[in-house]
Amino acid sequence: MCDGVESGLRGTRHAPYGSILKRVECDDVKNELRIHFSKIPLNMKFLFTIPDFSIFNPAQLPMYTDIGETATGPYLLESVSADLVKLRINRNYPKELRSNTIPKAELVRYNPAETKAFVASMNPDVHHAAYFYGQALDVQDRSLLEQKGYKIDVFPTEWFVYLIVKRQIPLKLRRALQATVYRFQREEGNQLHLGMPAYSISPADREFSLNDKEYERAAGFDVLKTAYDGSFVVYTLESWAQIPIYARLIEELKKNFPNVRLELLARGEGKRIFADDEVEIAISLLGISPSDPLTHFSFLETTLTGFSDILAKNEIASLAIIADGVEFDRKVRELEIKVAQQGLIVPVAHYPGVVAYRGDLYRDEEHAFGWGIQAWSFRKSAR
Repeated sequence: MCDGVESGLRGTRHAPYGSILKRVECDDVKNELRIHFSKIPLNMKFLFTIPDFSIFNPAQLPMYTDIGETATGPYLLESVSADLVKLRINRNYPKELRSNTIPKAELVRYNPAETKAFVASMNPDVHHAAYFYGQALDVQDRSLLEQKGYKIDVFPTEWFVYLIVKRQIPLKLRRALQATVYRFQREEGNQLHLGMPAYSISPADREFSLNDKEYERAAGFDVLKTAYDGSFVVYTLESWAQIPIYARLIEELKKNFPNVRLELLARGEGKRIFADDEVEIAISLLGISPSDPLTHFSFLETTLTGFSDILAKNEIASLAIIADGVEFDRKVRELEIKVAQQGLIVPVAHYPGVVAYRGDLYRDEEHAFGWGIQAWSFRKSAR
């Protein structure tokens, strides 16, 4: 546990705080673990809800196959494959932190492009709970789930749909893409269904986000000038391309750029969107914490080529120790303005995560932390 905690705090994709971590101590006699910082990151409570800070033996990561009895969480992994994860209860996990003692759980993947068909086929006796990307659902889907007896929880603005534009792309094309998407957002109107237009990485209801006019000024584009005669390729995942927001955006790009070509990536090729220089422009998806912009800024700094020119690791650590809320919001807005000016990221929309679960279940919020399906936190209703 000591090694796992120190490994996480030294630096992960979401938390580059090694510069303010002094040491981690384990006292076997007092059965204590002590963490010493030069200054405490203000977003510590958010950090401990992300997978980076699950406590595992670092030597046994990443987890791809059977890994034995190493987990300190509510479940142990029995097996992991592309479409199915089998879990069994961890008998060493404190009973007071669980809401049930169900011995086994299975997580089954479905294709997000087939969400509508999946919703139509769902049966509460078989599908006890399901997690949905908000961009793959519409109002009719939600209504059908409720008719089938599911309870619905909506977690706002968990997902950010955007264009990645690598730094080798000429500025003229960046501005044309920004203007095209900006006009597309206005023309879509209520076609975003459960989503809302995005003008920064941070959701529009946050104090540190940008509104439409602020984004337009920062990016410096002319919404009427979207012409670009050169050829280019836009990539996205095959499983995303048929989801309505992606499909309509692809149509809009084809309409405005006659020499654009679409390239679909298989599910296993998703990492190319960030890591492959050949993938210069891509329609992508990012899970974000609406209340903690530092986690997604950090992820982009470590994965997206060129983002570190906007924001370096030491700047993220400096932001994390700003105690004044007004000053923190101002600094984050400055970063969002830089992102808009550079055009590496073209915001499209924010969408919620949606959880549907059987009507005879309820989530014990004392054991949950606010997003996704947490099987250990559910129990049967008393009534």
